[in-house]
Amino acid sequence: MTLGQEIEYIRKLRGFSVVYMCNALNILETDYMHIISHGGPLSVYQKIMLVAATEYPFDLMSNN
Repeated sequence: MTLGQEIEYIRKLRGFSVVYMCNALNILETDYMHIISHGGPLSVYQKIMLVAATEYPFDLMSNN
């Protein structure tokens, strides 16, 4: 998948939390927490957080 395709895939997961999106992209929750805590690799950060921040702003503070 290209970055654009992955972003489109994330956008189709409307109504689900960021943790769910990370799981759908086969990213372990521990890696998700590492990304949140330390910034993570920029490519992973872009794929998840840029889309999530614009489309799922409240999920960024949610644990569901």
